[in-house]
Amino acid sequence: MKRISTLPTYDHNSYARGAKTLFEIWNKYKPRLPTNYYEEHMLQMADFLFGIKLYRLGLWQGYCRYLQQFSTVTIEDIRDVDHFRTSFFPKGFDTDQAKLTFRALQGCCLCAFQLERERGSQPTQKGVQRLLSILGFVRIMMQAVFPHEHLCTQSNNYIYFHGAEEFLLWACICLETSIPLMTARFLEWRATLYCAVCQCYYDRQANVQAEVFARRALGKVSELGKLEEMSGLPATTETQRAYKVATIKLATMVFKRSVYEPRREPKGLFRHKQKSNLKEIQSMPWPRTPTEQVLMELFEGNAAQFLAIVEALWDTSRRPLQTGMPEEPEIQEVSLELMSAGISILSG
Repeated sequence: MKRISTLPTYDHNSYARGAKTLFEIWNKYKPRLPTNYYEEHMLQMADFLFGIKLYRLGLWQGYCRYLQQFSTVTIEDIRDVDHFRTSFFPKGFDTDQAKLTFRALQGCCLCAFQLERERGSQPTQKGVQRLLSILGFVRIMMQAVFPHEHLCTQSNNYIYFHGAEEFLLWACICLETSIPLMTARFLEWRATLYCAVCQCYYDRQANVQAEVFARRALGKVSELGKLEEMSGLPATTETQRAYKVATIKLATMVFKRSVYEPRREPKGLFRHKQKSNLKEIQSMPWPRTPTEQVLMELFEGNAAQFLAIVEALWDTSRRPLQTGMPEEPEIQEVSLELMSAGISILSG
């Protein structure tokens, strides 16, 4: 199967033979092996197929096959927590099988998402509805398992696409209110979620909301650090690194807007302003421009500063190489200063 996934062209016959062989293996060994052993290896195979991008085969000959023992309903059919619980966890969440079931449900969601992505980079309206349905199921699933610590630590896969901030915001709230997840161990996960929400806002040009949310997230990270200090736990190197990385990521989300806004001129007001001559300042020490001054105030080290520059220049609503620079002269100047700073960092 791995060979099939690496072929330059799709080989339907080889795929069909592999699927048939896998189907026969499951049927042959199911009555011969202990149930737990059989199910564990079935999901391992599904994870392997997902890893080599054979999503449909992993879905139907792995995750869905495992879940058929509980119910024939699909993830799109689930409407609330009670329906979810009775369909997939009839014996409760504290059984040995619960982790496998939760793993299979996560796999179903991820495979369904990847299959939808394969249809095209820009989903149709029907595709968007399918993706929203998957996210709706993820929300119900998380809501059901969060009270159970042994399961909630497994729920580390999230699906992001345009228009998903409602679900991401809900996930952030769950993280902030789940005591088992309020540790530095899950800080990278939390920071990624926070940044995903900010990116959603930026993608739909809600820049003010993005910056406000990023500042709120920085406050939450700071609160978490203070709670850990009060607990008396010693700060390890890994913990310090986790807080540093999370702070840098969220600071870039703040910088993405704040680097531009102070330079915008009020509409209707004309003010002559001397622009920076970037050629003349190349040999000067930092900070050479207002943009570099802000960079040095917010970020330590070239890596963090360069990340902030890349994030500030990234705009999904336009492609500068094709459409040119922004129309506003002040924004053009900031963009040029950012590029100049980036070149300076790369050149050492």
